[in-house]
Amino acid sequence: MDGIKTKTDVADDNYELSSIETREEPTDISLYGGQRVGHNLIKNIGSHIKSTLLYYKKRLSDSLVNNTERVPFKIGARGIKQVNKMYLTPVAPKEKLKYITSGSFNSIYTTADNKYAYRITTDAINANSEEAQELVLEMLLTVRLSKLGISPKIVDIFFAKNDMRSGNNTHAVMITEFSKYGSLSNFMKLEECTLHRIPELVSQTTELYKKMIKNKVFCTDVKPGNMLVTKSYRLYLIDFDDQFCASKESSIFTGEHIYLYAQQLAKLWRPENKHSEEIVNKGFLGLNLLQTGVCMLIDNIKNEEKFYEYARRLVTNNIAFTKEDLGSIVLCSYIPVSADYNPYMILKHYLIGMDPPYTFAGFEISDDPVTIIITSYLLCALGEADTVLILRTMSEKDDIIKVADRGKFPVFSPTKYWDDKKKPKNIKDKKQEMIDELRKKHAQKKPKTIKNKNQKMIEQLTKQLAQIKAK
Repeated sequence: MDGIKTKTDVADDNYELSSIETREEPTDISLYGGQRVGHNLIKNIGSHIKSTLLYYKKRLSDSLVNNTERVPFKIGARGIKQVNKMYLTPVAPKEKLKYITSGSFNSIYTTADNKYAYRITTDAINANSEEAQELVLEMLLTVRLSKLGISPKIVDIFFAKNDMRSGNNTHAVMITEFSKYGSLSNFMKLEECTLHRIPELVSQTTELYKKMIKNKVFCTDVKPGNMLVTKSYRLYLIDFDDQFCASKESSIFTGEHIYLYAQQLAKLWRPENKHSEEIVNKGFLGLNLLQTGVCMLIDNIKNEEKFYEYARRLVTNNIAFTKEDLGSIVLCSYIPVSADYNPYMILKHYLIGMDPPYTFAGFEISDDPVTIIITSYLLCALGEADTVLILRTMSEKDDIIKVADRGKFPVFSPTKYWDDKKKPKNIKDKKQEMIDELRKKHAQKKPKTIKNKNQKMIEQLTKQLAQIKAK
């Protein structure tokens, strides 16, 4: 289509680096996929990363079109034969790989010495399919993030063909350093993960998301299950599916697309605000942190304090409960990262599901972005019981709040209603505080023009206050 680049066009634009040369020499695994890069070509980290990407792009394309060599293996078995038999790699195993686990799309294996992990797509695909091209872009993005220290170190990536005679015989293979503790979700359930480790885990999580966003990678399916913990307790991010990420590798939306969307939405929110990049960085960071916190609490089956501490610190250390911070998060929640998804849809999925009726802690709840984001914040900051208490207090009727039906939302700090030493005594006191706060705000920002409009706003506000007080 005119004006729209194909997947191949995008990939070529991003990695057309004719000035960079590589030599076909085997090397130590500390270098890049068995490829030694000439030191005279490495002028800075940027050129180093580009040369690595160029090498892997060629390796992926060559292995994808190779129809002459096939190896017998079956995904899902407790052990599989060497899938990299046809491709010499620095870590070619002498024994069968050990099965670890399977997700929705990939199966994970490890070498007998537990040094390296093999991520192999569970279902075979056609090498000529659109899905294969999407996998190429996802793996190239993973390589780039690996070089930036965001993802685990990549040892090798390629496509392997099994001995099936059908066209669907191609599996993507990614070899990385093995992470001892698996996902962060799994690590949090271990006795080795104690409360005193939580601050460092929170700090690492925050810095990883900041670094990812700084490099114009905007992902929505972030969660503890997509984070790995090494034996030295270092965190890494994984799983950058093209459907859930916008980046320069993406076939759909790039980081620049994200800023353009934000710029247009920001004009609707605050016409005078021209800092769309700041809004995007703050908004997507907030979305990533909220979703990670919500998913962490969902994983907390045993109701352990360390899960709540992680979610609380993650959110309250980085997001202020203000119009500016929450406004940026709400705005960015509308921005699509692919043709199918935006951040709001994914956060909603984890918080209340995708099918009505929508409930939170047994109460009906609106599924609009404002409600979802505010509820997610309060859940992480205060826990479920106090979230329900505050939302009921803020509601115009004796039910869970539906922000979309209320118009403007009175922004306040949760610490006003909660601290470790003193909880609010009862709902009546809270309602009176809200009435006083609304009156104070109205008095401070009393309109001076457009009399008819002002009078209508005053009448509406007075009615709202009367309804709240009556309850």
